[in-house]
Amino acid sequence: MTVFGGPSFLRVKQSLVQEVTYRDLLSTIRFQGAQTAVQELSTWGINVGADVSIYLTDHVGVGALFRYVRANVISLTSADDDIVPVAIGGLNIGGGLRVRF
Repeated sequence: MTVFGGPSFLRVKQSLVQEVTYRDLLSTIRFQGAQTAVQELSTWGINVGADVSIYLTDHVGVGALFRYVRANVISLTSADDDIVPVAIGGLNIGGGLRVRF
């Protein structure tokens, strides 16, 4: 078992709607499309986790990885200058084959 932790650099790339186009048909409004703009932000956070491996032979095994990443909430800005808070991070779980040389 390996336990780890430390700083993480996280990047967010998110599309936000900038403008919606529609057509007014008396009693009905028909959506025609939306224009989006991509915003990219980055921030520092922390991560902690564990990697558990079980070796079936001297060189081959299986393992699982558990990692939790958390960063401060960052804010994106919408077309009408509203602030959109975004919480970054979460739990990651993975597994796979382990090969020892």
